[in-house]
Formats: sequence, structure tokens, C-alpha cells
Amino acid sequence: MDNMALESSTMTYMGAIKENCSITVVKR
Repeated sequence: MDNMALESSTMTYMGAIKENCSITVVKR
């Protein structure tokens, strides 16, 4: 797998987790 593609997907994955955490906190 291309290293750049892996890094990009990882950043997107982490971004999604951060968004989910923010949404969860706001809902609480």
C-alpha cells in the first residue's frame, strides 16, 4: 500500500473520530 495513501486515510479516520467525539459531547 502506498505510504501517502495510508497516511491520508489515517488522518481522515482520526478526523472522523474527533468529529464523533465532539458530537457526542455536544449531545450530552
